[in-house]
Amino acid sequence: MRMPGGCRARKQITEGNGLMSQGNSTLMAPEPQNPRDDPDPHTSAWFDRLHTSNPKQAMFTKQIVTRAGRLDVCTVCGDHASTEVRLSDTPYLRLRLCRDCQLIQQTVLGLRISNV
Repeated sequence: MRMPGGCRARKQITEGNGLMSQGNSTLMAPEPQNPRDDPDPHTSAWFDRLHTSNPKQAMFTKQIVTRAGRLDVCTVCGDHASTEVRLSDTPYLRLRLCRDCQLIQQTVLGLRISNV
């Protein structure tokens, strides 16, 4: 299920509201001391980690997940057709991205994505 008006991430990129990137990283988070400390996307621990370095994105994503009523939605736009991935610049933080948001991350922001 898509949010009304298509992929919200595409609108964010074109409107330039800064929710897609902060610094050199889309979803920056501190690297965990133990790789097994990598929390599942959209859980309380995941939001805590994201909030530490990118509170604006954490707040935005929390609203999307709450509105969707489920955890398996796109981290950026809330689309239910999403896949768990890692971005090349934040390999220690998994997230969920729909196909449109993956394409934006790759083509607009130049990030490499790997499926989990």
